[in-house]
Amino acid sequence: MNEQILYQSLKTIENIYDKSMYGDTDIFRIKDIIHSLDSNHWNSKRWLAETLKKFHISTSGKMIVLGGWYGLTAYSLRQQ
Repeated sequence: MNEQILYQSLKTIENIYDKSMYGDTDIFRIKDIIHSLDSNHWNSKRWLAETLKKFHISTSGKMIVLGGWYGLTAYSLRQQ
């Protein structure tokens, strides 16, 4: 797992928690972020990016990403 992604995820969790203390009660997003960092989730996004790379035929280097709540799919694709 990328250290920068882990750091940003922890900061996001901290911000959600802090906001929940002042009335913004959407604290349930914390669990979503934690699940998005699970190794199985991470590996499936990497597999998707590696598989899509085989079929990518655009010479512009651009690809449309249809999905991804927290950007891990887009990040994995960019790494390929």
